Amino acid sequence: AGAVLEDPSSGAIEAVYGGPGYGLPQAECDRVYCELNMAEDPKQVGSSFKPYVLATAVSEGMNVQTSTLNGNSPIWIPEGSSTADRLVLSSPTKPVNPTQPYLPFNEKSEDSGPVSPQKAAAISSDPAFEDLAHRAGVQNVIDMAKQFGVGETPFFNGKSNASNDWTTLNEQFGSSCPATGCSDTNGAVAIALGEGELTAVEQ
Repeated sequence: AGAVLEDPSSGAIEAVYGGPGYGLPQAECDRVYCELNMAEDPKQVGSSFKPYVLATAVSEGMNVQTSTLNGNSPIWIPEGSSTADRLVLSSPTKPVNPTQPYLPFNEKSEDSGPVSPQKAAAISSDPAFEDLAHRAGVQNVIDMAKQFGVGETPFFNGKSNASNDWTTLNEQFGSSCPATGCSDTNGAVAIALGEGELTAVEQ
C-alpha cells in the first residue's frame, strides 16, 4: 500500500508513504518491491472515482437536492458520446435495433430503483453513477478529473519518462483519443466505477 497526506486547503503534499521498506538500500530490505514507490504506482481506484462523475453533473446544472438518479438493475446504459446520444435514457430492457452501443448492467444486489444523489453516493450505487456518467458525458468526466488535478504528476515534473494519469485515463476512456491510442473501452461508462488507474498522489 502507498499513501499520501495532503493539506485540503492548499493541495500541498505534506507526506508520502511509498510502502514498507521503500527508500531503504536493497540489502536492508526484507520486503518485496522495496524499490517501488507505491504512492506513485497506478491502480484502479474503484468507487472513489464517483465524486468526479457527480461534480461533472453538478457543473452542468444538476441540482443534487431535487434530482433523482436511476439506480435500477437490470439496466441498459447508452454509451454514445454525441449530445443526442447522451439525451437517450437508459432502458430497463435490452434495446431493439439500437443506434449506439449499450452497457448492460445486471446485479440484483445493486437494484435500488430511483434514488436521490445523496443516497446513491451513500450506498455507492453502480448503476446510478454509470447512468450519470452517460448523461454527463464520459469525456466531460475525464476533463473534470483534470480540473481537480489529475495529470499534474507533481513528483515527475521535468522528467521525460514520466507517466501521466490523465493521459492514460483519456487514452483508455476518452472519446477524442488518437486513433493509434484508442482502446475498446473508449466512451465506456464503466469509468464511473474507477476502472481507470490513478496513483495515490493523483487522487
